[in-house]
Amino acid sequence: MPQQRRDRMSLPCGASCSRGSPGILLFSILLPERLDGKSLYCRARRGALRSFDSYVDRVVEVSASDEGFPKVERVVTAVDCGQPINPDIIAAQMEGGVGFGLSAALFNAIDLEDGRFVQSNFHDYRQLRIGEMPPVEVHIVPSAEPPTGVGEPGVPPIAPAVANAWAKLTGARVHELPFVRALSKA
Repeated sequence: MPQQRRDRMSLPCGASCSRGSPGILLFSILLPERLDGKSLYCRARRGALRSFDSYVDRVVEVSASDEGFPKVERVVTAVDCGQPINPDIIAAQMEGGVGFGLSAALFNAIDLEDGRFVQSNFHDYRQLRIGEMPPVEVHIVPSAEPPTGVGEPGVPPIAPAVANAWAKLTGARVHELPFVRALSKA
């Protein structure tokens, strides 16, 4: 029989919150941080996910590229995956999830023309390039709960976080993926 996770947890700032609320952890980390006189948490936007009994919250800072598309400047992630067995692997999974998720959110599209794929390989299937990978800061929620998954949960929260940050920056909502194609049509 699976163990029940405790319903309360303590945060590094001394407060406590409901278990599975890594956004509260991010809020406690980022509220005091000041960039240009404003808290990062107030300037950026977030995306959150519960998957494989892990909780991932992501705060993203974006700017507009010269072409008018989202450019992710910084990503801060909190992950509650139970007892952290190998923090380096957890951080690597969250960082890799950012790269994979950003490729999907910003660029990845497969087109069909006359029943055939237009893209034939990576020369015409746009991926995130190494120079486009933003700095990623990972905060692992301390826990004595049983370990949970960290592979897939790092990918999905990046797209809504970028969409929310872009809406905050520009006032324009993006409702389809990839963002670059959607914004090109607008």
